[in-house]
Amino acid sequence: MKLIYYSSYLIVLSLISSLNGMSQTELTSDLSLWSENTNQTKNPQIKMTNSENARNAMMMAADFDLGIVPRRPFYNHSFKFSTGYSLNTLRLDNSMRDYNDTSEHAFSVIGHSPLFSLSYSHAIDSTFTLGYTFAYANSEIYFDNKPYGSQFFYFSFNPQLHIIRNYHFEYYIKLKVGFEYDQNNLCEVPSQRIQNQYPTGFHMFTGFTFAGINYLISDNLALNAEFSIWSPETANVGLSYRFSKKCKKTTEADFYFSF
Repeated sequence: MKLIYYSSYLIVLSLISSLNGMSQTELTSDLSLWSENTNQTKNPQIKMTNSENARNAMMMAADFDLGIVPRRPFYNHSFKFSTGYSLNTLRLDNSMRDYNDTSEHAFSVIGHSPLFSLSYSHAIDSTFTLGYTFAYANSEIYFDNKPYGSQFFYFSFNPQLHIIRNYHFEYYIKLKVGFEYDQNNLCEVPSQRIQNQYPTGFHMFTGFTFAGINYLISDNLALNAEFSIWSPETANVGLSYRFSKKCKKTTEADFYFSF
């Protein structure tokens, strides 16, 4: 009876081995399948072949995105140089035109320089930055063919929030709180209207940059553009350079802060 039982069990194991790509010799040589007492047998352990393991791994990979997304290293400091345009120049030109229509005096603006600005920012983390901006512009103003000039400066403190970041593109918004300074000799012009429109001295302002864009052309260098309202600088374009300062760069820091 034991021989018949043993033979029938081998036939069943052979069928199982054919389904799992294992030979009968491999099954019979696995001592873990049998007990020394033939009356007590253990359940057979079905092993998976390498091809089945590979197939299951491919099925799991199909359900998950296992690709490595490229990331830019994190740089906690940046400088930006830009040239911009201010609505103040348009206001000046329109006022000059209106004044000349109703006055015997000749009020003219020969030209305006772009608004040159230099900005510095320090990243607190991957989404929030603190910085400041210093800007300068010059206009050539003449009244009755006499030069009066116009030197313009502004300084602002800029909290900045980064909304979108990926490998090449960055979109941010920022607040601009600061003061502007006009230096000209229009206080000597015999026109109260001109003096009121262009008073010399300091003036506080609060502006808002609703669209700030960085297009990164390398890890350090980016093309920059900004568009603002209520600010002495309405629009500007320039270059931004990012770098690390007094900050040990680690793989963990790059993974957490980078984009």
